[in-house]
Amino acid sequence: MLSVPAKVRIFLCVRAIDMRKGFDGLHGVVQEVLRQDPLSGDLFVFLNRRRDRVKLLIWEGDGLLIVYKRLETGTFALPAASGDSVQLSSAQLSLLLGGMFGEAIGYMRNQWDALASYVRDGRLPIDNNATGGENSVRTIFDTAGWCWQAWPS
Repeated sequence: MLSVPAKVRIFLCVRAIDMRKGFDGLHGVVQEVLRQDPLSGDLFVFLNRRRDRVKLLIWEGDGLLIVYKRLETGTFALPAASGDSVQLSSAQLSLLLGGMFGEAIGYMRNQWDALASYVRDGRLPIDNNATGGENSVRTIFDTAGWCWQAWPS
């Protein structure tokens, strides 16, 4: 898992980026589209049009570093945004890089009526313990591995 120091700001470029871009191309996107300084030490996140690939760009003090991830299945989820970029917390970045967040939210939306009825009639206990809640949902829908969490505000 990627660990980002608290002082590092994280910017997600909402525009789809050509993943053939390298150091110079992404450097230009940071300056022209995001209107940020690529040498600031902040972390910049770029997704392709299909949202199955992500590149991270960060200045390490003596050079730029690119981290590249390709999902074999699923897509990266975008938070709601207005404009060309969104500032993320490190928790939001972790959710984004997990790749399953968008699929989990889609599944939950499709099953919302069933979930609500299970809560109303007491078959699904409300529990602040993430493991307990996940185990309750797993027994009803026979689904494992979902993380029911929203973007922190």
